[in-house]
Amino acid sequence: MKNFGAISFIALFAVIIVFGPLCTIWAFNTLFSLSIAYTFETWIASIILTSIVSGNGVSASFKK
Repeated sequence: MKNFGAISFIALFAVIIVFGPLCTIWAFNTLFSLSIAYTFETWIASIILTSIVSGNGVSASFKK
């Protein structure tokens, strides 16, 4: 049963990685009528754009 929790977490993480960018493309298409195609290139671009916008980097103000 302990392995079930780990496997469930890994499976959920994989689903988020696959469908997260597709949901982002769908949202932009719906909100702004952009007609972006669902291709591998747009999927990768969505991942890159999300990683840039998310701001998980270290700020210079915290460095001492």
